[in-house]
Amino acid sequence: MPLSAAERQRRYKEKLKRDPEKYEDYKKKKRDNYHDKKRLVNDLTPKERHNARIIWKLRKKNLREKRNQLNRLLDITPPSSPSTLVPEVNLRQNSPQQNDDSDILSISTPQSSFATSRNVTKKGKGRTKVRRDRTKLYKENLRLQQEIANLKKKYEKYKKRFNRTKKETGENKQEERKSDDATKYKKLSNAMKERYQTIKIRKEKNSLKNIFENFEESEKIEMINESLGIIGPLRPTIKVKVNVSKLKKNIETFFQREDVSRPTAASALKKNGIINTDNMSELITVIVCNTKEKDCMYGTCKKCCNLKIQSNIDKDSNKIQWKEWVRVQETYEKDGKTSKAFKNVKQDKEATVKEMLDAFNEELKILKKHVYNIKVQFTNFRQAIDKLSRTEAVVVADFSENYSCKHHEEIQAHHFGGSRLQVSLHTVVVYVHTHDGKKVESFCTVSPNTNHQPASIWAHLDPVLKDIRSTYPDISLIHFFTDGPFSQYRQKQNFYLASTALFDHGFKAMTWSFFEAGHGKGPADGIGGYLKRTADDLVARGEDISCAEKFYTVMKDLSKIKLHLISSNNIESISKQIPPKIQPLPGTKDVHQIFSTSKEKSADKENYHVQQGDFMLVNVHAVKGKVFKYACVVNDLHEDGEIRVTFLRSTRKRNTFRLDKSDVADIDYTDILEILSEPRIISKRGQQYYVFKNNVDVSEK
Repeated sequence: MPLSAAERQRRYKEKLKRDPEKYEDYKKKKRDNYHDKKRLVNDLTPKERHNARIIWKLRKKNLREKRNQLNRLLDITPPSSPSTLVPEVNLRQNSPQQNDDSDILSISTPQSSFATSRNVTKKGKGRTKVRRDRTKLYKENLRLQQEIANLKKKYEKYKKRFNRTKKETGENKQEERKSDDATKYKKLSNAMKERYQTIKIRKEKNSLKNIFENFEESEKIEMINESLGIIGPLRPTIKVKVNVSKLKKNIETFFQREDVSRPTAASALKKNGIINTDNMSELITVIVCNTKEKDCMYGTCKKCCNLKIQSNIDKDSNKIQWKEWVRVQETYEKDGKTSKAFKNVKQDKEATVKEMLDAFNEELKILKKHVYNIKVQFTNFRQAIDKLSRTEAVVVADFSENYSCKHHEEIQAHHFGGSRLQVSLHTVVVYVHTHDGKKVESFCTVSPNTNHQPASIWAHLDPVLKDIRSTYPDISLIHFFTDGPFSQYRQKQNFYLASTALFDHGFKAMTWSFFEAGHGKGPADGIGGYLKRTADDLVARGEDISCAEKFYTVMKDLSKIKLHLISSNNIESISKQIPPKIQPLPGTKDVHQIFSTSKEKSADKENYHVQQGDFMLVNVHAVKGKVFKYACVVNDLHEDGEIRVTFLRSTRKRNTFRLDKSDVADIDYTDILEILSEPRIISKRGQQYYVFKNNVDVSEK
């Protein structure tokens, strides 16, 4: 059996010690090596000197502990018996009191020994015995620890010998595969390697990797690398179990963080002890009666219209400083011409507490209106999706940030100037209601033209509206939801195209709602983020995306997102349809929603001549696309084009109805089916009934 390294080293030293000269040379080399590597304290760097001192302290501490341990051992070891306590032993023979043939052992003890013995108490004897037993156990413990250490060394030695023997005898080797099986495996592996190298879609590559999903983790990576020809470690797949409640709480915590949600003015006021909190929701609650009431949030409530944030202490004349983002105008010269530009910069501000509180209260008036608007908008947005009928569609649109074209390998000069082209991405999410329930479809239109004005908007919307019209021919009403930049969606040219170009596709009506500024990310933003991230991954794997056409070609088949390519000619043709002079809409800045109907529907609306107190038969849209018919009476006509009505409930007679005062709602002109004749009013048992001349065809829920 071969020797271990430790045994060979031990035998070598024993052999070396038998030759004094060689052993002396060996020790001399050790000493020389030590002195060569030895470094004085002055030669060490400050960090090395610090580490060396720590090591010295630890060594000294261990030495002290060993000495103290030895001293404690000596303390508990009982001393040897003194000579004065040793009794004198005399053998007296033939005592008169004894038989002649008996031997008596006589023990005589000095007087001092008896005195000492009398002073030893039972307690002292017990402590002596405890110390003696403790010493015995301590020594036994040391002996057993040494035995355990020796047994561990023997165990490791024999374990290594056993493994070497096992390896040499070939007990751990697997049986060799048959030659024909090896050939088949080699052919299959080569085919998989060639297939894997030609695939460019990640999903198909992952499907090949999933073949080895049932292998153990230790064999899985080896099998995938060997079978698919992958070099290097695999990217780990991390499966994350999402705790929805915890995730929701983390999102709420993030948006409530002071550096995310609070204005800088509130932060400065709180830091100087002027107010107790910088949470804007709490501050708004202080100055309004009810955050859900429009009058309170718009400042028209008589009870809370004059409420303001007050200072906790009298510091009105004290100066206070803070930082604030402001929009400033800068003038610069280019090509001999003077131009102006607006920039957002962070400036230091200073004012008295009173001045700052006055300015802060004015800002709160605007903020609480903004908060109310955005809450109502998202509530109505959710209701519009949840209560979709088969004749309606919700379209959420937004321009994604332009994608900068990239090459897998680029020279330095390509990074600068105008060499890098940009691609305009207009993302759209469409919600419709089908026989199978609610359905969501995603679109993205790609264009080399980076113009985002109304002509471009409708060029990008054109293929989306055509797809909706051809796939869902029953849809006649489109609800648009976008943000409200004045250079894109919320301006007079877009208003004109919304009331004309939409109806060229065969739709009969539309609504367009503009979200408040800073409303956050929506579903359309996710489309742009996914496409740009996927494009960057393709570039990293060797693909060149140099223009909008290449972006469209590479990305169109990688997901369920429907991509369309928009040329500059498409945008120019729509731009020519816009009249040169369009009358602007007064108060465009405060517009949050616009309505438009086709010419046929507008004529119907004019023929109705609806007035307050009229009785009508109208459509009422319910969930899952169901439509009911109700009779109602007109309460009020809103400026936004909707009609406030109170519904009537039918009785056993088809021409007799009673008024349901609790059932009040707003309807659109598009839902009017018929203007009913004036009914006759009768009273029975304190209840008023409306009796029409003819039967009314209603289908109530």
